[in-house]
Amino acid sequence: MNKMKKKLCVIGLAEVVCDAIGASLRTLIGEYADILCWCLEKSMDEQIPTDYDLYLATYPGSYAYAKKMLPNDCQILLAGRFVNPSNFERLLELPKNTSVLAVDNSLERANYLIWEIARFGVNHLDISPYYPDCPEPEKMAQSFAVGAGRKRNVPDWMEFINLGVKELTITTYARILQILDIPEEVLDSIVHTYMDSVFQMARRNNNTRTYLNSIINNIDEIIFGIDEHGGIFFKNNAAESLIASLGKTDGASLRFGDIFSELERPFAWYCENCDEEIITKINGLHYVLQIKPVSEPVGGNIGTLIIVKPVTRVQELENKVRRKLKGTGLTAKYTFANILGESPAIRQAVDTARRFAGTPLTVLLESESGTGKELFAQSIHQASACASGPFVAFNFSALPETLAESELFGYEEGAFTGARRGGKPGLFEQAHNGTIFLDELGSASLAVQARLLRVLEEREVRRIGGERVLPVSVRVIAATNEDLGAMIRNKQFRKDLFYRLCMCPLYIPPLRERTGDVLFLIRYFAETLHSRHLKFDSALEDFCNTYDWPGNVRELQNMVTYLCAVVPPNRVCTTADLPRYFHSASHASSAVEVKAPPFTAIYEEMVNNHTLDICRTLLAIFNEKTKGHSLGREHIFDMLKDHYPAITHPALRRHLDTLKYHGMLHSGSTKQGTDITPVGREFLAWIVQLRK
Repeated sequence: MNKMKKKLCVIGLAEVVCDAIGASLRTLIGEYADILCWCLEKSMDEQIPTDYDLYLATYPGSYAYAKKMLPNDCQILLAGRFVNPSNFERLLELPKNTSVLAVDNSLERANYLIWEIARFGVNHLDISPYYPDCPEPEKMAQSFAVGAGRKRNVPDWMEFINLGVKELTITTYARILQILDIPEEVLDSIVHTYMDSVFQMARRNNNTRTYLNSIINNIDEIIFGIDEHGGIFFKNNAAESLIASLGKTDGASLRFGDIFSELERPFAWYCENCDEEIITKINGLHYVLQIKPVSEPVGGNIGTLIIVKPVTRVQELENKVRRKLKGTGLTAKYTFANILGESPAIRQAVDTARRFAGTPLTVLLESESGTGKELFAQSIHQASACASGPFVAFNFSALPETLAESELFGYEEGAFTGARRGGKPGLFEQAHNGTIFLDELGSASLAVQARLLRVLEEREVRRIGGERVLPVSVRVIAATNEDLGAMIRNKQFRKDLFYRLCMCPLYIPPLRERTGDVLFLIRYFAETLHSRHLKFDSALEDFCNTYDWPGNVRELQNMVTYLCAVVPPNRVCTTADLPRYFHSASHASSAVEVKAPPFTAIYEEMVNNHTLDICRTLLAIFNEKTKGHSLGREHIFDMLKDHYPAITHPALRRHLDTLKYHGMLHSGSTKQGTDITPVGREFLAWIVQLRK
C-alpha cells in the first residue's frame, strides 16, 4: 500500500515566483508531496489553509505573514534561495563601470541581490539598489536594470536583465525532505540535477573556447599570452612556429625573456609602458611588438597579450596603404601642431579653428596667398570627428570649367566623348565620411557654383550624364584669397552660395600682421629644413620685421632657403645677401598707392547717406582695438559712445549691416562676435590716404 502524500504550501508575494518554485518542487518531489502555491498578491484577503504539513515562505515578508496568520503548531520554513549564475551572460557583457540598478521589493532585498551578484565574482559594474520608494533615475543613453524573476518598478526606457527566479538551495531541499519524511535518496537526485546544470555551463564555455582558439590559430600574426610573472600561458600556431625556429623547448616553463632576449628591460617595465610599439630582433630578424594588458569584466587584469609582426610585413602593408591613398590624394598629413607662430594673431586663428573643428559646419578660410590655407584645412580635418575619413583637396584655378565639374561631381559612362568606361566617381563621392577642401573658390564659374550650391544644400550628388542621386556625408572647407563681397557686387559670385559657405568664416592673418613671428619662423625653417643656424645683423632683423611680405610665409621660406644656399656657415647675414627683388620691393613699398574704384562708389554712397564718419570709426575700432580678435555688439556700442554720444542701438545695427553688406565685416556665432575683413582694412587704408 502506498504511503499517503505529504502536503507542502509555497507562500510567496509574486505569482511568477510561486509558480517557478512550485514547478521545480513538483519535478523533484512531486511523487512524495502535493504542492500548493499561495500567492499573496492574488490571495491576500483569503484565508490560508491550515492543514498542510509544511509552509515554505519564499522571502522574509511572506514568512512574517505566515507566522501571523497560521496557528502556532504549523511548521513554517523560510527558504534559502540563490541567483543561478548561468543567467549572468548579459551582465558580463556590459563594459566596466556601467551603471546598473538592482531592482527588488525593498532596500534590504535589493542590497542582498547586489551581494549575491558580487559573490559570484561580478564586480566590474556600478550597481545601485532600486526599490519602490526610490525616485526615478535620470534618463541616460544606456541604462540597465537587473532583477530576479520579473520586471517591476523599472522605467520603460531601461533595459531589464532578468536573472530568472531565484532557486532553492540544496540546504533548503534537505530541510524539506527531513520535515516531510521523504527518503534521503531523493536528495541525491536533486544534487545530480544541479550538477547537470553546472556541467552544461562548462560544456558551453568549452565550445566557445574551442571556437575562439580556432580563430586565433588561423591568424597570421604571432600571439603570446603572458602571465604577471612573465610566464607564457598561451601561444597560437604562428607563435609555436617561432619557438621552434629558435630551437626552444615548448614546455610549461617557457618565459617572456626566452623569446625576447634582445630586449634590455624586464617584462614588468614593458607592461607599464605599453603605449608605443616596440621594435626588437628575434633570430636576427626585426619584429614589431604590440603589448596589450588584458582584463576581464570579472576578475580584472588576467595577463598581457603580445602581438608580434615581422617588420617586413608591416612595411609591405604601410607601402600598400600609402600607394593606395597617396595616388588619390585622400590623406591629410598636417595638424594644428604644424602651424607655427607665437603672435596673438596666429594663436587666435588657431584657437578659432580648433573650435570650428569640433563642429560639422562648413568653414570658409579667408586669407592672402601663402598664409597656409591648406595647412589650416588639414588641421581642422585631423581634429574633427571625420579625421578617420578621407581628405580630398581640389583647386578651382587648376582646371577649366568643364573638367572642374567632372572632377567634383563625377560622370557616367558615355556622358561625353572620352568618358572612362564605367564612369568615374567625383571628389564629393570620394570624400564621403570625410572632408573636401575647395581651394581658390573665387575661380569657380557661375555654372559650377550653382551645382556646388545644390550639393551643399541637399547633401546629394548626381554625376554628369547620370540619373541616380547619391547621398554624401561630407565636411566642406572652402578657401579664397579674393574679395568675395566685391565679386558678389560685380555678379561674379553667387550671394546664396557665399552665405551657405560662410557659416564659420576664419580669417588667417598675413605675415605682416603676425608681430614677432618673422624671426621665429626664420630660425625654425633654417634649423629644421636646412640644419643651419642663420645669424642676422640688426639691419637685416629690422628689415625682416618691417618688410610687407606680400608672399607671406611662402616668400619667407624661399628667402631662408636662398640664404642657406649662398651665405657660408658662421657668417652673419646682412641685407646685401638678400635676393635683388627684395631691394626693389622695399623701395616700392615706401610709396603707398591710392586706390580708385570700386571703393569710390562705396565712398560716395556713405557720404551721401551721412554714414562715412561712423563707418570709418567702426572700422578703425575693429582694426586698432581688436588686433584680430572679435568683439561683441555691446562692447562696440560702449566704445562708439565715446566718439558719438547720441548713437543708439538701432543706428549701430544699421551701420554694421552696411559694412557687412560691402564685405568689410563678417559675423560668426554669438560668442565669436564680429571681425573686420581684408576688404575692410583695405577700405580704411584707402580713406586715410585719400584724406591726406
